[in-house]
Amino acid sequence: MTTSEVPFIPQDRTYRTLKCDALIVGLIEWLKQDFLQKGGIKEQMYQARKDWQRRNGYSNSDTTPTTPTTIK
Repeated sequence: MTTSEVPFIPQDRTYRTLKCDALIVGLIEWLKQDFLQKGGIKEQMYQARKDWQRRNGYSNSDTTPTTPTTIK
């Protein structure tokens, strides 16, 4: 390494640090928007459970099927 290259090292590190900071800020903003649109994991699991119950004939008040079953 020559003496003319030494002053550029801190500038390169500063540039890389700023670039990483910008990427992290972008990721955080994306995660915020995703959370606001979809909710957290509890909300997603609750919605999935409710959708499954709706598709499989369970009522909202209990866990018994809404369609009667007959035993032969």
